Amino acid sequence: MTRCYAKKDDEIEKLKKDIDEARSSITKVKASYAADIKNIHQEMSQKCTLLQNEQKRRKELEEEKRNIQGCLTKKDDEIEKCQKDIDEARSIITKVKASNDADIKNIHQEMSQKCTLLQNEQKRTKELEEEKKNIQRMRKKSEDDLAKLKMDNEDAKSEIKSLTDQHNNVKRKHAEDTDRLKFRLEFITRQVTMIPPATLIGMSVVQKSFQDLLMVVAIEIGTSYSGCCFSWKGTYAESRTDSIISPQFYTGEGLNLKQPTAVLFNPNREMKCFGYEAVKQYTLLEQEDDHHNWFYFTQFKTMLVRSQSKNSAIQMKTTDGRKELPAVLIYAMVIKYFKDEMIKCFKTGKVFEDEIGWIITLPPSATYEAQQLMIKAAKEAGILEEHLLVLSETDATVAVCRNKDVKPSISCSIKVLVMDLGCGSFDISVLEIQEDQSLKSLLNSSFPAIGWHNIKEAFEKIILDIVGNDIFQRFCNEHPEERKQWLERFFRKVCCHHEYLKEYVVVETPMVLQEIIQNKTDKLIDEMIRHSKYSDSLKCIGQDRLKIKMNVWNQLFDIPVQQITNYVKRVTEMEGFESLSNLIITGRIVESKTMQERLKQIFIDKNVIIPKDPEITVLKGAIVIGNYIFHRNDRDSSFLGGCVFTDIKSNLVSDKKVELVTECEVIWTTVKLQSMKDLYMASFHMPYRNMSDIVKLKESINKLADGNIYKEMIIAGDFNCPDIDSDTLIVKPGAQDREVQQALLDTSIDLGPTQVQRESTRYNNLLYLVFTNNPSVCKSSTSIPAGISGHAMVVTDFDIIPHY
Repeated sequence: MTRCYAKKDDEIEKLKKDIDEARSSITKVKASYAADIKNIHQEMSQKCTLLQNEQKRRKELEEEKRNIQGCLTKKDDEIEKCQKDIDEARSIITKVKASNDADIKNIHQEMSQKCTLLQNEQKRTKELEEEKKNIQRMRKKSEDDLAKLKMDNEDAKSEIKSLTDQHNNVKRKHAEDTDRLKFRLEFITRQVTMIPPATLIGMSVVQKSFQDLLMVVAIEIGTSYSGCCFSWKGTYAESRTDSIISPQFYTGEGLNLKQPTAVLFNPNREMKCFGYEAVKQYTLLEQEDDHHNWFYFTQFKTMLVRSQSKNSAIQMKTTDGRKELPAVLIYAMVIKYFKDEMIKCFKTGKVFEDEIGWIITLPPSATYEAQQLMIKAAKEAGILEEHLLVLSETDATVAVCRNKDVKPSISCSIKVLVMDLGCGSFDISVLEIQEDQSLKSLLNSSFPAIGWHNIKEAFEKIILDIVGNDIFQRFCNEHPEERKQWLERFFRKVCCHHEYLKEYVVVETPMVLQEIIQNKTDKLIDEMIRHSKYSDSLKCIGQDRLKIKMNVWNQLFDIPVQQITNYVKRVTEMEGFESLSNLIITGRIVESKTMQERLKQIFIDKNVIIPKDPEITVLKGAIVIGNYIFHRNDRDSSFLGGCVFTDIKSNLVSDKKVELVTECEVIWTTVKLQSMKDLYMASFHMPYRNMSDIVKLKESINKLADGNIYKEMIIAGDFNCPDIDSDTLIVKPGAQDREVQQALLDTSIDLGPTQVQRESTRYNNLLYLVFTNNPSVCKSSTSIPAGISGHAMVVTDFDIIPHY
């Protein structure tokens, strides 16, 4: 700024000089430049204005200069202060330097000491190296000693392991012996209350009791399901179940051979209903909260095992545990229910109650007191004691499996282990078949149920793992009836699944569960499966079916199969049963092909018998004990299945005549008459009208010819020829397959047999025919309705005296 002001002063001085020079010039050239003076004055005026402005600006600059000088003064003060600070810092540095010099001196002294120490350490290092060499020599010696010790240690370990193994073997053997003793003790404890072996009724008893009866009816009151069946004039065959009478055993899922063991009594203690109807009615009462005064009983079979009271007035509690009724009343009403159902089936068939024998089965572990209670209940149900047989379920099971057509078969003087995998209990029995065909009980007991309960839990665990605990518990708590129906359908799938080698099984999933999943998670079950550990094993088909791979399906059976294996092992370890090799396994769950194959694989070294239709094995066995002899001729397996058969009381002299059989469905048997002549009887079936069967039947009959005389014969069966008029001996106009029906009529006329059945056997058609070449001995031939079947039974009464 000072330079700027100086410059301006110079300019002003210069201007002044210029003015003076200008004035001088003006004076000199005033005359010539008169005209320019005016302009000069104007310029001067402008210059003056500029000068004034410059002066004003100069004052401003001077003021600014003064301000700057004030600032510089302040800066000088600050610089002076900083100089003082620097001087003080220098003083401090001097002091610090002096201190550092002292420290350095000390450090030098310390370094000197360290050097001395280092020299000492180096000396010590040499000494240590010498010691190291000594240690290495000692180490080598120690390693050699250690190797020797290791060898000694391994020998010691081997000896300890040997001793430990011996100890573990002793301990394991002790545990196994303890388990065996516990198992035997449990058996002994349970057997104290059982029916003594001497009171068990074998087959030979029935031969006397039921010899003159026309029909035998068997009733089984099971823990979870109950049913009945009958046999009359040979209607029963081991390989068929159409003799099961269950006219009202219908549910929404179809026809069932058994009903739930459930009975409902009204507030007046009168039986209201039984089976599915009882379950349905009580469910409705619960929904309407009107069930408190009703009496509802289920699974009361277990009482038969526990009962030791000789008082038949023992009380039985309802399902809710709040009320009770006499046990004998409950059983009497259930027996009466089945009795009435059977009588209904034959009310139009000329069957009288005194012509019917009744067999009621009891669990093998039922007490003697329970047996007496059942007899009293049957008598109160209207059954005559002389027409009643109370039979062990095990006896009935063995009877079915002793049929010569059951493969593999069992014979006399052998021991048999019988296992019944019921829904409510697991019954084990060991029986010995005596020479007189009776059964000697060696061991029997009842344990908690295995089988369906384990499979159900495993299956529900899979669903729970997929949908989560909250959703599954909500489904169980809010929709118990849907869950029950779902599990019943799953139970049927388990029992009826026969495609063991298939890659997967399809089961249903309840729609209400789908709705809960969608409402709670806004997902479908298919998506939940994909995000679960079962993504590779389970797959949805639509939204109501689930495809389960066989590896997961087989795992459902792991627990029951393992438990059965353990029970068999424990029994065969007991004294006297070590060589037991015959196993009979029954129960509805054994209908599962998966279960059958698993058991056969495990017990490959044993004679495993799983009767056909395990669900009704006990019922069929009770009928078998009616002491009939069966003769069968099975249909060629290439054409579906089935057979023709005859069954004859064992107190008659009979024989199967294989030489008379031709290439059609026919079987011939003989019965010795009082005259010691043979009566030839044939059972014939023509599944569809064809000329070949008629020709083969005629060929079979011709084998009976003795010259021009035919032996006495009776031929009966399903001839499937409804258009033959046996009175006029013509085939009705418009008959289908007329030539076949005419051939049958011609055979009858040519060979002499007369057709004696006149009543229709299926709706208005006469399909079942009875031929005999001695019609004079035929007293009657009638049709009797066969319950749920569309076919009627034909009962023909001949005035013939057999040889006993």
